[in-house]
Amino acid sequence: SFFIRKRRAAAPFLSGHHPIVRARARLGLPASSAHLARCGAMLSFGATTHARNWMFSEARLLELRHATQQQAAAKLKAAIADAPEESAGGAGVVALSVEEEALLVLFYERQLQLICKREHAEDARRFTPRLMLTAQTYLKRYFLKVSTLEEEPKEVLLAAIYLAAKVEEENVSLSDLIPK
Repeated sequence: SFFIRKRRAAAPFLSGHHPIVRARARLGLPASSAHLARCGAMLSFGATTHARNWMFSEARLLELRHATQQQAAAKLKAAIADAPEESAGGAGVVALSVEEEALLVLFYERQLQLICKREHAEDARRFTPRLMLTAQTYLKRYFLKVSTLEEEPKEVLLAAIYLAAKVEEENVSLSDLIPK
């Protein structure tokens, strides 16, 4: 029947006898996830790009945050050094620590949640939990690579919500976000 033929068609791919799998194996590459999906094979989470590029241990997270903070602090010191003497109001400026930056990002994550929950309470079809979680993911990922000293977190928060709305195919316009 159809289901038996489908299983047999996928079996060579799963067993490594499929020509694409053999070719990729000769090159030292993993099997294509798109081809796996077309053949009906399940891809384990560990083999996904999300797992490879965005899953970090606590130590690695701290290392990434520290590197980002150090780069931003160096830029801040260079900007202060290059400033003219008459505008030397930044002589006593001290960069945020890694812990302070993490707390600031956490504060803006909470603000994002409040905005989404308030808007979702008004209209259950908009600002869904899925949009909120996607926006939080974008916010967290962005601030792993860019310091809060370099970008205004509120602007990044609004951009994350807007981008998440587009990705999750929800109707959110810029005018919905500006007064928030």
